Amino acid sequence: MQEACVNKYAGSLRFVKELAPMVSDPTRQVTLISLFRRTAQLMVAELVDRLVAAGYPDVPAATHPVFENLDRDGTRLTDLAARADMTHQSMGELVERLEHRGYVERRPDPDDGRARLVCLTAKGRQAVRVALREIGAIEADWTQAWEAAGLRSDLRTALEHALAETKTLQASPAQPRRTTARATQNARPPQA
Repeated sequence: MQEACVNKYAGSLRFVKELAPMVSDPTRQVTLISLFRRTAQLMVAELVDRLVAAGYPDVPAATHPVFENLDRDGTRLTDLAARADMTHQSMGELVERLEHRGYVERRPDPDDGRARLVCLTAKGRQAVRVALREIGAIEADWTQAWEAAGLRSDLRTALEHALAETKTLQASPAQPRRTTARATQNARPPQA
């Protein structure tokens, strides 16, 4: 157990060490985008480590877009792909992996007998409960770090307002997002 903690800390420390030269090197221009990306990488790595420690070693970061975009009552594969801005084929491969591992299952859509919904299994709901608890702890730790570094406002609220204002969730300036009416209408996190 102690070794797992050391490895987890060392893994996070590796990311921090990579970030330090990036920020302090005067020849490199560090963009806000790169800082957000590094922060997200650290947060996701911490979540994966915590899920492994909690008994979920088979839920790598690559599968997280499935969980992040599932509705409580299930979601069509097309809508999952659109919300994650992934191809249908790529999302299908992730769903198939999670299906084989027992986290999700496909059920007939009660609104359209030809369609199928991707739904959490009991194991998937338990994993989501654990993940949400761990995400809360990770976000609290990062909030403390941001406040200690001088942030004086609620970053979550600021990001939510900025995203809503720019309508980034609906369309990207470079390429329209592949969303359907159902995908945007029902976009809410699964409830454990």
